[in-house]
Amino acid sequence: MSSRHLFLASNGYVGLAPAYAQKGDEICFLFGGNVPYVVRKRKGSYKFVGECYCFGVMHGEAMEYISDGKLGEKTYILK
Repeated sequence: MSSRHLFLASNGYVGLAPAYAQKGDEICFLFGGNVPYVVRKRKGSYKFVGECYCFGVMHGEAMEYISDGKLGEKTYILK
């Protein structure tokens, strides 16, 4: 089992991220994914960091929030 650490996102969400996640990384919800993911912006693309647990959005709430405009939709290009 990999190590995790507690995080507080800028929008107030609390969760568990991979131990190597860094301040400034982004949490994203990939369509078809089962959990939220942490990505890191790097020179015009994004690096996949790992999956995370984010309290309050683990049971499909994220899709509702996107529909309601509470969360933004963004396209990520992973390299």
